[in-house]
Amino acid sequence: MGALASAQYVGTGVALVAFAVSAALIAYRANLKQNTRAIDKAPPDQIVRVLRELAGKYGIPTEHLTNDQAANVITDTLKLRRFYASVVFLIALLIAAVAIVAVMYSDKKVASQNIGPVRLRPGETKPVPINLGARGNVEVTVISIVPDWSGLEAKRQNWLRAGRGLTPEIWFSVCSAHDPETCRANGHQRGINTIFSKELDSGSGSVVFFNFSDNPPVDLQATISY
Repeated sequence: MGALASAQYVGTGVALVAFAVSAALIAYRANLKQNTRAIDKAPPDQIVRVLRELAGKYGIPTEHLTNDQAANVITDTLKLRRFYASVVFLIALLIAAVAIVAVMYSDKKVASQNIGPVRLRPGETKPVPINLGARGNVEVTVISIVPDWSGLEAKRQNWLRAGRGLTPEIWFSVCSAHDPETCRANGHQRGINTIFSKELDSGSGSVVFFNFSDNPPVDLQATISY
């Protein structure tokens, strides 16, 4: 099991446990509140029985105390325990929220590959393998494309006269292992400072860079995030 999948399972497990603890604490606080009210609502002839039951239930020592003293001690103890239950409830809720955020974050970009600068000659293809631990977006950022016009001055002048700009563009495709050939034929032409994103299923895949045959050699620099 990969680190991403492990993080998802751990985070989900922590969130479930924290929610279960929160639910149990809500029930516990409600029970404490109900028992506190039982003291106030008990008829005079039943107060001793109610106090004795509550003292035994919650392990509160009331020996040698009058009924009024026992009632005060038990009431204060139950209120204090309700306060502690509230604090622990908030902590458990916070842990659950953090765990959920961690699971959500683990589903997003977890890897980044810096490509280049790498030389691509005219007509040359460079595949870069990737592997996604879970279905998600693969984002390609073209940082720079630096042409090398060495020995190609006539071609450069023709290029400029044709109004093709100072920087060539390249072709690239983001593909899963299931449809590499079809995917490569449906790539994208991009220049510098551009970003392209595509969602892929989990598993292996690749980002394929291609330099057009009528381009000069270029030094490509890009980033792949997924």
